Amino acid sequence: MRSFALGIAALALAGCADTYPDINNSGTGVPDPDASTNDTFFNADNMVDGDTGTLSAGDEQDYYRLRGSQFERYYNGTLTISLTNLNGDADLEVFDHNLNLLSWSRTAGTDDEVVTLWYDATRNTNLDTQGLHFIKVSSASGTTLNYTLHFSFE
Repeated sequence: MRSFALGIAALALAGCADTYPDINNSGTGVPDPDASTNDTFFNADNMVDGDTGTLSAGDEQDYYRLRGSQFERYYNGTLTISLTNLNGDADLEVFDHNLNLLSWSRTAGTDDEVVTLWYDATRNTNLDTQGLHFIKVSSASGTTLNYTLHFSFE
């Protein structure tokens, strides 16, 4: 009877193997980001003050990672992120380390996009993610445009 039960358990487990995606196979719907681009949160570029970028019809968004160590992660203060030198209509969004949308700027036209938010170091005490923000720059018009990204902490 024991070997019969083990045989049924083995068959049951063998049947389960087909119900879970194979994470080594990009054809299973598991995200497989292209490491050569910054088009997703998964492969966001580390942001440097003065970063420049280009968006186009086939590349309508760029993502950046801003680490707390870049702006005194143990301090409280005002974090300002701006998108300047626009030659097209772009939008700016700022997310926290859990990808919750914190703030955004969706000014029409080529006017600068500016997001200012209060940074409170006590809200996240995990040293791996403290001060981590994600920045999304997207084309509102779908046309080719250039931009410069800045940040300051006061």
